[in-house]
Amino acid sequence: MNLRHLQEVHIYTDGACRGNDSTKSTSPGGTGICIMTPAEEILFELSGFYEESTTNNRKEVRGIIEALKIIRSWVDQKIINPGTTCIIIADSMYALNGAFKWMHGWMKNHIIDEKLNPDLWKECYPLFNEVNKVVNLEWKYVKGHSGVKGNERADALANAAIDKKIESQSFYFTDYARKNYGDGDEFYVGQNLEYLGDDVRVAKIAAQDLKVLYQTRSIYESDNKIMIEVPVHPHEIHTLAIDKNQFKELLIKMGFVCQN
Repeated sequence: MNLRHLQEVHIYTDGACRGNDSTKSTSPGGTGICIMTPAEEILFELSGFYEESTTNNRKEVRGIIEALKIIRSWVDQKIINPGTTCIIIADSMYALNGAFKWMHGWMKNHIIDEKLNPDLWKECYPLFNEVNKVVNLEWKYVKGHSGVKGNERADALANAAIDKKIESQSFYFTDYARKNYGDGDEFYVGQNLEYLGDDVRVAKIAAQDLKVLYQTRSIYESDNKIMIEVPVHPHEIHTLAIDKNQFKELLIKMGFVCQN
């Protein structure tokens, strides 16, 4: 994937919690990310990080963290250029203020453990500083459920994570991105496929070797199976279930580029 001509990308993040409580860990929740061009063409989508008992705030902050990971990965993989303006857009002022303002003072003054969700802020802080050195990080607040295309899509992806109980990640470049910015006969699935195990990271896939993965709309884990959603018609999607070990063996057999 080659997005290096883009000077700016918009990264919409959202967290969903069915109990919609911001502070009490009593409800299932998930996170969604939708990455778009400034012209609102959707490039990349992520749905995942399901938890049975969590808060809306935690899922919102998780969205910021995962957005930063994607940016770092895209710079490392030369998908975008260093110096690209990456605007993180969310409907949570708690998550945005925490990442772009508050946590820096909390860390400096050694009061991070006194705040809500210190584990997430400790994860976010070094990542934010690392990413902010290589791209131009900016933020923007939008009101939730106000018809903003990227925000509405991120919300749908977050809720899909709850519906499908996607604990790891389901992520993909869209058909638009593949068609307009694909690198010929291969495409990137994402940062990695965490659910394959700690010893395997999938860097890229040779599309001609496995047509089903080339066509897939989503890959996620459920009940110890790898679930692959494949469109067979513009309005019909079939879901294939593959054993995790068989899926790993299939990747290696097909010559996928993996690294320890």
